[in-house]
Amino acid sequence: MDDSAQRACVAEAKRMPKAAWTCMAGTLTARVEVPGRAPRTEIKEFGSGVVQLTPPPATKAAAGADILADDYDSWCEDGTVCGRKISDYIAEVKGNGVYGVGGTVIGRVDFIVRQAFNGPFPRWRGLLIWDSGPTIRPNAFWADCRINRSGPDGFCDNVQLDFSPVTSTSWRSWAPSSTGYEQTDTRLSNNTTYHDDLHGSFKADGHSELFAAGTIHTGRWRQCGPNCKYYQVPWVP
Repeated sequence: MDDSAQRACVAEAKRMPKAAWTCMAGTLTARVEVPGRAPRTEIKEFGSGVVQLTPPPATKAAAGADILADDYDSWCEDGTVCGRKISDYIAEVKGNGVYGVGGTVIGRVDFIVRQAFNGPFPRWRGLLIWDSGPTIRPNAFWADCRINRSGPDGFCDNVQLDFSPVTSTSWRSWAPSSTGYEQTDTRLSNNTTYHDDLHGSFKADGHSELFAAGTIHTGRWRQCGPNCKYYQVPWVP
């Protein structure tokens, strides 16, 4: 996340001095502890999210055209969120997150997801990268398939991404692996349009708060008969 985005986020976080917060995708997500009441989550826009379309590099890994050379530590290091289309059937998104309590920044983390269709079935691979701060211990991370609607979006199955802790010495964690995918069981329909909601939460050593990773998206897709195809990458709200 660039300095201007971080400053805007911290300025908003100072308004909730006892809240645990995370900034990603131009959104401040704060978990407010209220004595005698259940914690509540507040989501606030703190500025325009930076969405960059970065063309994938020409070099591909030897394993095949659908495996991109690993540039995740250099791609999208200055934006809040970047999306890129690898092919009609594959897209990636990267969110740069900064988190803290009150007006104090604790650390930074990157949340990256690749989505590659298996015919009419979505499937996802995730990566967490520790950038700074204490050890991060992932809680639950999810990839939700959603149906595009003018009102509340519909739900079309999901998968869980199980990450291991990331630290200054073991700073990457893949889910399920650097080559595998988690796939939904629900066959999608040709005449329906879809997107995904990618989100999660984590704890940081030395802090009792639960931090939320703001929702990011690979893009929108349709034509799921026989093969789903992307028609909008990066995501446009």
